[in-house]
Amino acid sequence: MIPKIRQASEGTDDFPIELRVYGKEDGTFQLYNDDGKIYHYEEGEYALVDLSVKNGEGIATNRKGNADYTMKWKFMTK
Repeated sequence: MIPKIRQASEGTDDFPIELRVYGKEDGTFQLYNDDGKIYHYEEGEYALVDLSVKNGEGIATNRKGNADYTMKWKFMTK
C-alpha cells in the first residue's frame, strides 16, 4: 500500500503502488492518474496504465502519458 497521506497533493509523484492480486484467473485493469489539482485532464493531460495478470505474472504497460510508477505485485492466493 502507499504511505498514508491526507490528500493527493501532499504526496510526491514517485510513491510506490502495491497491487494485490486475489485468485488465479487472468485479468486486466486500467489505472488512471492525473495531477488531482487542476483541470488539465480535460485537455488530455493524464496517464493511463494497463495492468494485467497472465499465467501468474503481473504486467504494467503505459498506454498514455508519463506513468512512471514503482509497482510491487503481491499475489495473495497460493
